[in-house]
Amino acid sequence: MLIDKILVAIDFEKETNNIVSYAGYFSLKTGSSLEFLNVIDYITTPPSYLLKYIEEEKKAIEKRFIDIKNILEKYNINLRLEIVVGRLQESFQRYVDEKAPKMLIIGFSSHQFRRSSSEKIIKSLKVPMLVVRGVSFKEIDVESVLIKKILCPVDLSEPSKKALSFSIQLSQLLSAELLILHVISDKFIKDKVFKEGELR
Repeated sequence: MLIDKILVAIDFEKETNNIVSYAGYFSLKTGSSLEFLNVIDYITTPPSYLLKYIEEEKKAIEKRFIDIKNILEKYNINLRLEIVVGRLQESFQRYVDEKAPKMLIIGFSSHQFRRSSSEKIIKSLKVPMLVVRGVSFKEIDVESVLIKKILCPVDLSEPSKKALSFSIQLSQLLSAELLILHVISDKFIKDKVFKEGELR
């Protein structure tokens, strides 16, 4: 399985330790480099008087990234950080188009009244991705990550076939159990029973 570059979405919020831990785990398993992307979200081009503050924000982000870099480099992981100013979703799409990462690792947190930023990215990008949720690391801990089972829902569509192929390779790489799930809707069953009843 050839994964030479993994894109990691990072915003230094509460999911950061979880995301970085899984990113480090996958890098060690695949031998891939990690490309961390942080987007300073601006809907329009920032006015010139804000540029000074944006530069200060970039420096603060780079400073926070040093701790992550120091931890992952202990495992000889090749990594870099790119900071982009622009619209969040468009910035990720442009990065994927230009850099062609083989995988995306992103965190997820839901909001009660609006779609989260991560949800928008997940739905818009056409790249294999790991959505990290439901775990909690107090600190970055690559060695504590363990994936025992992989669930792959399938619906016989072309994207589904690609997902299954990727899941098979991933399960072999991680020595994980692969569970393949295909759900038949009750509407399909009712329609089929109704048609068979008509034929009789």
